[in-house]
Amino acid sequence: LQTTESYVVFLKKWNLSLNTYWVLEYLFRNPQGAEPTELADAVGVMRQLITIILNDLEKRGCILRKESKDDHRRRKIMLSKRGRVFAGEVCDAMDELDLQSLSAFSEEERNLILEHSQRFCDALKVATKSNV
Repeated sequence: LQTTESYVVFLKKWNLSLNTYWVLEYLFRNPQGAEPTELADAVGVMRQLITIILNDLEKRGCILRKESKDDHRRRKIMLSKRGRVFAGEVCDAMDELDLQSLSAFSEEERNLILEHSQRFCDALKVATKSNV
């Protein structure tokens, strides 16, 4: 929880919510784009919320909604040139924040943190599946 709060405070610099950051990061790391439902599932937000996030990013000039050639009702969301630059800036800053934070630990400690974090995430996925 404290980690989330720290990220939320850091992202205020760009007037971004954590959920919006996750969408930006996903689109930055997946330049081929994604449909809104795919985005919602990938970043773990409700589909209703993805619409609000995408509307905000569109107002900022960060995304393009491309109509599907096969079905005019479907849209693929991609970063605009401006959005790509913006997302790169924010993602780089977040990566630097993580690296700066991890530098407080020795290499051995960093490896343990990453190992235990991955084990926790794997266990959380299993627990979630058995409780849904």
